[in-house]
Amino acid sequence: MRSEADGHLRESSASDPATVEEDLHRCDEVILEYGGAADLDARVRVARTILWKGTTLWESGRSEDALAVWRELVQRYGDATEPELLSAVKEGLRQQGLTLMELRRRHEALRVYRVLAGLHAPPRHRAVRELAAASLVGLVWVSLRLRLENRVGRLGAVR
Repeated sequence: MRSEADGHLRESSASDPATVEEDLHRCDEVILEYGGAADLDARVRVARTILWKGTTLWESGRSEDALAVWRELVQRYGDATEPELLSAVKEGLRQQGLTLMELRRRHEALRVYRVLAGLHAPPRHRAVRELAAASLVGLVWVSLRLRLENRVGRLGAVR
C-alpha cells in the first residue's frame, strides 16, 4: 500500500509494528493539520490520508479499527459533491464492505453496499440501488471465495 500521508509515496510495512505506528502517527498529523481546511486540495489530501490509514490498520490485522476509520471518512465527506472526494468515499465504503464480508458480518456489509449503490443511482431509483447492492455483494462473495482458495488477493484499490 502506498502512503501519501507525509507528502511522499512510499511502501507501508504492515509486518513491522514500529513502522505501522509511525505511519499511523503521520496520518494523524496530516488529518489534524489539514482536517479543518476548506480548499479542495487539502480536503482531498485528508480524505486520501484517512483512506490510507484505514488500509494500514487493516493490513496490520486491526480490522475493527480500520472499519472505524473508513466510517470516519464517510461521515466527514459522504455529502461531498466533488468527484475527487466522492472517489475516496466510494473506496472507503468498498473497503468497509470487503472487511465486513471477511468478518462474516454480511448484513452490515449489505447496508454498506446499499449506501455505495446509492451514490451511483438517483434516489428515486430504489430498484437500481438494490440491484447494484446485490451485485456488489455477489462480487465480494465470489472474490472472497477465490481468496480463501488462494487464487487471488484482496480486490485491488481503485486509484
